[in-house]
Amino acid sequence: MTDVTNDLVSERTRAWSWRVAALAISFVIALSTARGLRRGYETIGDNALLELRGFDVLRSNHPWLGTWTSASLSSGIDMNNPGPLLFDVMALPIRLFGGPAGVAIGIATLNIAVVWLVGWVTYRIGGATASLTALAVTAGLVWTLGSELVYDPWQPNVLILTFWLVMCLVWATAADDVVLFPLLFGFATFALQTHLVFAYLVPVLLAFAVTCALVRRWRRGPERFGDLRRPTWISLIVLAVLWAQPLWEQFFGDGRGNLSRLLQTATGGGGSGSETTT
Repeated sequence: MTDVTNDLVSERTRAWSWRVAALAISFVIALSTARGLRRGYETIGDNALLELRGFDVLRSNHPWLGTWTSASLSSGIDMNNPGPLLFDVMALPIRLFGGPAGVAIGIATLNIAVVWLVGWVTYRIGGATASLTALAVTAGLVWTLGSELVYDPWQPNVLILTFWLVMCLVWATAADDVVLFPLLFGFATFALQTHLVFAYLVPVLLAFAVTCALVRRWRRGPERFGDLRRPTWISLIVLAVLWAQPLWEQFFGDGRGNLSRLLQTATGGGGSGSETTT
């Protein structure tokens, strides 16, 4: 009985260890954001444009796409980043707290959520050791970003922790935790829509995770594919919801759709610039 009790206590201690680590990282992000706001944080340059488009969500000038991308310069075709999910994340905090404060609070909240999801996902698949290791990497990334960038909305900054979560989700789903597929597809879509740098990397990682899950079930026998049905349907619903805005712009927006321009560029096409719809 004593051994059983000790094992239970030890397991609870391990389960709480990653939560304490996640809480500590979250506190650092929250404190950095509060200090930035107290010092009078303002959005300038690209960040000011991101704030403006976040304010436009569900208004007359609703953004259906992401920001204009500098890849347009090399391709000769005006293009936008695929989707407006970053604006959607910031929209409610901007309405509640005002422009710069809403931007900072929205991005900080996103990063804190990512921290907790990294801890939870890695604990599910590898226990406390894996979770604490992943959170140590997360803490290193937060430290590398510095106190002013953990609430910064510029795409290369805001996607650092998010893409780390995507990597953890790829590991977990490839290791057969298929329940996490909707979460993987959701955050992978967020990364892909927010910045074109992930246009090739994200599909490769998703294909790897799905292939691993399918191969595992093939080796166990066809009857093992049944547990993929529910995660697959939920993932398809998640993808449909998250891609609804870019698809609406593609088929119902003015001019040639952004997805068509992106596809033309990806397949080596070129041409004169065309008007974008954001």
